[in-house]
Amino acid sequence: MTYKESLDIAFLKTDSDASDFDSKLFPVLANEAQLYIAKHGTHIVRKLEIEADSVPYKIKLPDDFYRVALQGMVHKDDEFMGADYHLIEDGYAVIDEKGVFDFYYYALPTDITKLSDEELETYEYEIAGDTHVAIPAYIGYQLVKSDDVQLAQVLMDEWNRYLSLFDDPVKTIRRRI
Repeated sequence: MTYKESLDIAFLKTDSDASDFDSKLFPVLANEAQLYIAKHGTHIVRKLEIEADSVPYKIKLPDDFYRVALQGMVHKDDEFMGADYHLIEDGYAVIDEKGVFDFYYYALPTDITKLSDEELETYEYEIAGDTHVAIPAYIGYQLVKSDDVQLAQVLMDEWNRYLSLFDDPVKTIRRRI
């Protein structure tokens, strides 16, 4: 779903028009919904390949890094064999062994409040496709919460129902020592 489509659906849900609201709110609300889903619902998992040729090997974490994913850092040729590493301040990780590794992390989506109007027209949400349906409910809720309490409650219930379906809690992984 694109940003524009989510706004159209939100306006349908609220029986409103874009001109009824301050248009500067729209990207902020869409961004909040997308971030909330990425942090507390269905996570965006990305993989970074690292070739450590010295010990210790320091790497800069990507700008979209949120936190380490379940898989963590594993050897490239054996994904069940974890690697010795630790995170340090200032957005860096240190690997305590040599080799080629895959580092899995939860990522944050692009901050759409910084995009131009032209970029927003075609922007497609970066979270999992099945979670896009929740975004119009959140936008609609935020737009009408002070004007139509009953409709706002319906939209908030819809948002919460979707989030309960998308719940992707962080689980513990046990590995052999």
